Amino acid sequence: MPELPDLKVFSLNLTKALKGKSLKKITVGNTRKLNVTEKELKHRLENEKLVKVERAGKELHFDFENGHVLGLHLMLHGQLTLAKDDRDEKNLIVSLLFDDEQTLSLSDFQGAATPTLDPKPMAFRMLWT
Repeated sequence: MPELPDLKVFSLNLTKALKGKSLKKITVGNTRKLNVTEKELKHRLENEKLVKVERAGKELHFDFENGHVLGLHLMLHGQLTLAKDDRDEKNLIVSLLFDDEQTLSLSDFQGAATPTLDPKPMAFRMLWT
């Protein structure tokens, strides 16, 4: 499981590599992990420009120009792969093909990693004693 500093570095590097690029195609390997239909996910995000990637708690949030956000929670064994081609990943959860032919894939041999369209903001609760 990546620690918070790892996720911060991932977000900085992914922003540097993908900022300003349009999402050409989304491939979903496990539709049971989605909070929306695959059709809705594609409709909201395909052909949209990526603004930035940021860490939000234990997730990476991909912020798109149209205001939608794709949250990726890697869970315990999720792996991100950024490659220059659209390859077949074993245990694929979701794959993002950008207009420059770079593909970001999230895979997890346990199938626990989770993509979420427009994740709810984290609620912070303070306990006063």
